[in-house]
Amino acid sequence: MRHRRFYICLALLVVISSAICLHTGYKAQAVSKGYGEAVYADGWPKLIAAGINGSPIYLEVDGKPVDTGDMKLYMNEDRTLMLPESILRRVFRVSSRYYDGQRLVIEKNTTVLELYKDAFMMKVNGMEQPLETPMLELNGELYVPSDVFEEYLEYEVNWSKADSMLSMVNRQPDARSLPVSYDYRKEGRAATVRDQGDLGTCWAFAALNALQTSLMPEQQLLFSADHMSLQSGFSITQDDGGDYAMSLAYLAAWKGPVLEEEDPYGDGTSPAGLSPVAHVQEAQMLPRKDYEKIKEAVFLYGGVQTSIHMSLSGPSGSSDHYNADTAAYCYIGTEKINHDVVIVGWDDNYSRENFHNQPESDGAFLCMNSWGDSFGQGGYFYISYDDTYIGIYNTVYTRVDGTDNYDHIYQADPCGAVGQMGFNDETAYFAAAYQTGGTETLDAVGFYATDANTTYEIYLVRQFGSSEDLHLNQKLASGTFANAGYYTVDLDPVLLDAGERFAVIIKITTPGAVYPVAIEFAKDEKTASVTLDDGETYASMSGENWQRLEETQSCNACLKVYTSDAQPSRTAQERE
Repeated sequence: MRHRRFYICLALLVVISSAICLHTGYKAQAVSKGYGEAVYADGWPKLIAAGINGSPIYLEVDGKPVDTGDMKLYMNEDRTLMLPESILRRVFRVSSRYYDGQRLVIEKNTTVLELYKDAFMMKVNGMEQPLETPMLELNGELYVPSDVFEEYLEYEVNWSKADSMLSMVNRQPDARSLPVSYDYRKEGRAATVRDQGDLGTCWAFAALNALQTSLMPEQQLLFSADHMSLQSGFSITQDDGGDYAMSLAYLAAWKGPVLEEEDPYGDGTSPAGLSPVAHVQEAQMLPRKDYEKIKEAVFLYGGVQTSIHMSLSGPSGSSDHYNADTAAYCYIGTEKINHDVVIVGWDDNYSRENFHNQPESDGAFLCMNSWGDSFGQGGYFYISYDDTYIGIYNTVYTRVDGTDNYDHIYQADPCGAVGQMGFNDETAYFAAAYQTGGTETLDAVGFYATDANTTYEIYLVRQFGSSEDLHLNQKLASGTFANAGYYTVDLDPVLLDAGERFAVIIKITTPGAVYPVAIEFAKDEKTASVTLDDGETYASMSGENWQRLEETQSCNACLKVYTSDAQPSRTAQERE
């Protein structure tokens, strides 16, 4: 009887235990994912991840907080922290490109990683390696497991649940991130070689080829040089030539780019009414002869438009400065700049012996020309690091959006930055007033930094009436631009009433400058088309006493505003 009671009790315990297991549905298991080892029940990691993702996940790299913008970090169901691909170049200074909608290539120096969506395998320098957590796509954004950076890119990765902070520290901060050579042709990022013919349109081809490479390989587009050169807004013909500032003005004003098929090259005409297929929102102008920054720009973003003196008269011409056998060019002299090309690679070990007039050192940039594929190596050639002009004027397109980014652009400077003004001080204030066409949200502003390390503060004036209303009351944003260039600063949206007049004020400080404000004015024959009746802009030395630039200086301040149409539901919500 005693044994019977024992077995009855044992059976009851088994039933109760089974009931508990059935009720909870969780089975205990060991979990170790690089963030500390623990024991969890099946299902708990999913709940933990959901809880973590319900709040912001912060990122710190090398001890500094990182603003990831709208691209949030993500914890997957096995508790691996995932990094949005769109921040990799900016934050980690690695090359990151997505090929054929399935293969992400991440490069740092000689390390090449290939990840495939939803695949538990990756390639490291061509060799297959198992991948515990696959790359995934979420809401149109690729997410890369942070473990990859720890295992292959020399980062120490730590997760603090208490702070909801992913901390990443570069174990080799002084190591070179750039390879000794790089070639867009080998990377699958070589744009179509074009032929400008007898026209002076190299500047347009160089700008558009640089722009095209910044979108590759994700987008394979061919842009119209006819449209840029014929509808730039400047008083020029296709024989007159142009420069990087003119091409940037055309793109920043949303006049283009348009597709080649819509406006083919060489017919001397350009149809009206064509719409851009992309919106250029940022272009950086790199420091003179800073070859490391030029290489980094090619590595991270796209081809760099640059200017040289070309002593050849055409693809079949000859010159003491060009070795046709090796497609190697080096000009050392005082003749003026007369040609634009695109830097699409480099080779630090390219022998000086490849040049006719041998330079002092090895090393050359790989450049894309606009003389057709019969020139050089299928349209490409090498320019020595010792060339007089290579790398003095450098433009790279670092932010190119789709055409649905904003609904409206307000601007008074369609010809862009023609010159600069200021008050003999590195700090100045400038402003632009506009009127909405409907109920809109103020989403962003765009303006130029005239030199490196420019700092800015952005202010908004509502219900603007006159210059007496220009007060620094409502601050919207502040920041720093590392390089000169044209930049768009996104803002927290501000609702503007239909027909409301408003003004945006910029306080700008450019170290060492005396004229830090970019302006548009009729400087010469090419800019004779500039008008002063298309805007209302102001400038001030201290932010207190303002002058109307169109009246006192015969110019417009370069300050654009971007807005979006406000949806009725959104309007009601924001008014509440």
